[in-house]
Amino acid sequence: MVKTITIAILILFCVRHGSSAESMGCTGYKMSPEKTKYFVLEVNSKDYKTVHVKLNGDKIYGINLEIELYNLKYKQQSLILFSVLSSRSKPSWKPIRLHEITPNLIDFDSLKALLERRFSAYNNSGGYDTDQIKTQDIKLIIKRDDQYFIAENSLLEYFKIIEQDLVFPNSMGNAFINIKSPLITVKEFEDKYKLAYKENSPNAFVSKKISGNTSLLTPLQKPLLFMSGSSTLFGHQLYNFWQFNSWPYADSSNSQRGIDRFAYDPALGIIGGSFDAWISWNYRIDANVIHSNYIQEKIILPASIKDIVVYH
Repeated sequence: MVKTITIAILILFCVRHGSSAESMGCTGYKMSPEKTKYFVLEVNSKDYKTVHVKLNGDKIYGINLEIELYNLKYKQQSLILFSVLSSRSKPSWKPIRLHEITPNLIDFDSLKALLERRFSAYNNSGGYDTDQIKTQDIKLIIKRDDQYFIAENSLLEYFKIIEQDLVFPNSMGNAFINIKSPLITVKEFEDKYKLAYKENSPNAFVSKKISGNTSLLTPLQKPLLFMSGSSTLFGHQLYNFWQFNSWPYADSSNSQRGIDRFAYDPALGIIGGSFDAWISWNYRIDANVIHSNYIQEKIILPASIKDIVVYH
C-alpha cells in the first residue's frame, strides 16, 4: 500500500475583480493573505477515497505538458477535484518547509463545511456564482520521502453527483454531474446556437480577441454542464461532459472556467479532461487548435491503467 500524505493549501484570499485580474497576482481574485488556511489531505484516509491520475497533453495540444488530477470522493454525492497544472515559466512542484504552514491547518470536517457553505452560496445565486465552486485558491503539497513539495498552480472544483432524469439538457448548473442528463454534443450545440443567434456561442474560443468580450445570452445566462455521450477505457464506463461558460477576462488565464471537458467514471471520479483556458493562456496555443479540440471534444486521457492510482 502506498503511504503518501498530500497537503492542500487553502488560501481564501480572492474577490472577483474584472479583467485586470492577472495583474493582481491571481485570476479574478484579490489577495487576502491573512485568511490563508491549510488542509492536510491523507490519501489513505477513511473519510474519503482518493484517486490520483497522471495525464500528458501532447496528443491534443501538441506539447509535452503534465497534468495531475486528485479526486476526493466522500458520501455518494460529493466530489472534490484538485488539478495540478503545469506552465512554461515554473515547474509543477517546488520544495516547501512544512513548519511554515502548520499553524493554520484545518481538518477534513472543516474543509467539508467550507465547501458546503460555498456550494450553498453558489445555489443561492441561481448557479451564477461559480467562483464559489471553481477556485484557484487551493494548492497541493505532497510528501516525497522526507521532503514536501507545493504545486505552483492548482485548481479546486467541487461537484455534486446526481442521477436525475431531465427533459432539457441544460436544466442543471455546472456543479452537477448527472449521468442521466439528455445528450447534446458540442457540434450539435454550436450549430443550434449559430442558427438562433447568427454567431458562435461565447463558449467557442475562435480567437484570442474574444477573451474579455463575451457574455452569456438569454436563455443561457449561467454556466452549464452538458453530457455528450459515453465511452469505455481500460474496461471502465466513462461519461463525457463539456462545460458551457464565457471567457470574461482579456488579460488572464480565465482559469475560473475550470476543467472545460472531462470524462467521468462513477467508480473513480474524473480521470481525463481538457484545460483549454489555462493552457491557451500559459502556452499560447493557437486558437484554431483550441477551437478544433472544442468542436471535436478532445480530452486528455491516461495513457495506461498504471497512470490511475486508487488509494483505500
